[in-house]
This record gives sequence, C-alpha cells and structure tokens, in this order.
Amino acid sequence: MRFFAFVTTLFASLQLCNANFYIWAVELHDLFGGVLEGYDVYDHPQKPSCSEVSKRNIWQARSDVSGSKTGVRCVGECDMVHNGNNVDVFEMHWTNNPLFHWTLYKSRGHPYKMYGLDGNVYGDCVVYSGEQFHCANFGAIHGHRKFHCRTRFTTQQILDGKR
Repeated sequence: MRFFAFVTTLFASLQLCNANFYIWAVELHDLFGGVLEGYDVYDHPQKPSCSEVSKRNIWQARSDVSGSKTGVRCVGECDMVHNGNNVDVFEMHWTNNPLFHWTLYKSRGHPYKMYGLDGNVYGDCVVYSGEQFHCANFGAIHGHRKFHCRTRFTTQQILDGKR
C-alpha cells in the first residue's frame, strides 16, 4: 500500500513540471544604429527561424520590473556574450494577467528555482547556452539562448498573456 501511495505522489508531482520554455537574450538593431536589448521565450531549444523571430515582440531588459512593469531585470553578466553562468538575479515579469512573475537567484543553488512573488517555487531553470540566431531585414535581430526552464506553464500561455 505504501508503494502505491509513493507512486501516486510521484506521478502527481511530475505533472506539475511538464512544460518547457527556453529564454533567449535578444538585441534588435535598427537602421539608425539604435539597439534595444530584451528577452524572448520559445518552446523549443533549436534556434528559431527568421520567420518565427519576425512575428515576435520581445520583453525589454529593464532595471525595474516591479508592480505592473513587464520585462526582465538581470543582475550579473547578462549581456549577449556571456552564457548565463554568472547571472546573479534573473527576474522575469512576463505578464500581469495572468501574473507570470518569477525570479531566479544564483545564491539559492542550482538548478535555479523559479520563485514567485508569493515565495512559492513554480519550476526551475538551468543555464542552456550554445545556440544563437541572426536575422537581417530592415535592421538586424540577434539572439543567444540563455536558460531552459521547466514548469507547468507553457510558452504559449506566456505569449497569450502578453497580447
């Protein structure tokens, strides 16, 4: 009977983390030399096609994503050339309704737990670099994969909340 309870609990906990999303650092270069830094999420680890990239809106890199401000706040080595191992804090505020606002803390161990504003853990993320994309059309868009996150929330849910 204890074995059955153990297996039931195990399968129930596995259902909580059945989705994945991949976080990419993105730079948009306009024709006048301006650069906008931000982040995007995809549901696959491969580099996205330029057609897929052109249909997306990025979340801006910001120093403050509290309250209703969406975007990503990154502390540490956050630029495009670094792989994510030296990111100290990564705060993702994807949407307000529903509230998808999670923070990763390097100081709390690896894999990085996804802490919500309520202090609960909603999944975890690991550094998953090594892939990049470059698309040129009326400027350029560059992207570098940073993290692989495992949670019950899907890329589509995050994108739907942004609309």
